[in-house]
Amino acid sequence: MKTIFISFIAIAVLAITGCDNFDLLQSEKKLNKSIQKTWRIVTSKAAPNDRAAEKWTFKDNVINIAFKKNNAFDTLVVGSYKLDTRISKSYVNISAFEYSDYTNSSFTADDLNRQWTIVELDKGIMYLSAIDTRGAIRSIEFIEE
Repeated sequence: MKTIFISFIAIAVLAITGCDNFDLLQSEKKLNKSIQKTWRIVTSKAAPNDRAAEKWTFKDNVINIAFKKNNAFDTLVVGSYKLDTRISKSYVNISAFEYSDYTNSSFTADDLNRQWTIVELDKGIMYLSAIDTRGAIRSIEFIEE
């Protein structure tokens, strides 16, 4: 009887915390394999014919952000990342950005250097969310390149 009760409680806790197919009990190794790609950022500013105005490449704990200031990808900003997985959520801790201007997606280094919750990482879409220093919720949506 005690075993049935403990099993019921465990199932209930898992159901309450959200059983997304992505983040439940995901290992860092598997998550790292999923994130290590080049991603195109989705913004409301990008013109329809210029959908790739900012590209993020995650590889070996380094993030390269390439974006257009003129007509070509002429600006590269480099930072680092570390993944942190929990039972029901995964995070990407972004750090070491020192860019003094804004990226095309309107982020400064201060905006980027923080812990981001991986809200979605599935079927070529990655969605990150964080709370900035002013208490505002910031989000970044990507499409796999």
